[in-house]
Amino acid sequence: MSRWHRRIGVVAALLVLLVAATGVLVNHGDALRLGEHRLHAQWLQRLYGLKPPALVAAQPLGTHWISQWDRQLFIDARPAAAPDVEQMLGAFVSGEAWAVADRTRLWLLTPEGALVDRLAYPGGFVATRAGANGDAIVLRAADGTMLQADPALTGFGPPAAGEVRWSENRTLPADVAAALAGRQQGAGVSAERLLLDVHAGRWMGAAGIWVIDLAALALLFLAISGVIGAWRGRRKATAQSHGQMER
Repeated sequence: MSRWHRRIGVVAALLVLLVAATGVLVNHGDALRLGEHRLHAQWLQRLYGLKPPALVAAQPLGTHWISQWDRQLFIDARPAAAPDVEQMLGAFVSGEAWAVADRTRLWLLTPEGALVDRLAYPGGFVATRAGANGDAIVLRAADGTMLQADPALTGFGPPAAGEVRWSENRTLPADVAAALAGRQQGAGVSAERLLLDVHAGRWMGAAGIWVIDLAALALLFLAISGVIGAWRGRRKATAQSHGQMER
């Protein structure tokens, strides 16, 4: 019985020590800036059901590649200052700027990825395709309506006559895809959330809370039983002492 008593005590004590340690860290979370630290380990993201960003579109632009992962644009393996792209339809060189067309606006970027401007389409126009007519950017809606950006990329008008070369998505080269895959870690899990979940036992799922509760109850039982055992032992020793004195 004493062997199982010790085993239960060791397991329960380890779990309670874990709860105590994480509780201390959480109490100082602001000072430690735990909410700002993101953890990207794959096993941890699987545990929380998180998935890395998905590749939406990829197109070549000169010797470079423009790709969209979720709503973020990348130039080769570098993130561009365009974090809220709806759906990339085409990428074009326009003078010294690069233009990326999505469904509702043009993103104007430098070749280094800095944001120059965002140009919304007029009248609620929603594009489904983007292409080039010579050096001009042309957009087409689902109903066949078309717009053409002016050369300065400051407005839109009716398309000029000529053949439009519509942009098509391509497969990223293996080296670019591999470089980007290393960056697509997703948002990750904050250190503060992980510590809170470990503290409460939620990191083990629904059963984890019961495990922590049982560990606390086990320690409470062991503490009470230990006190009772000590009290009984003291009474026994006192009774034996009195018995010897009476003899």
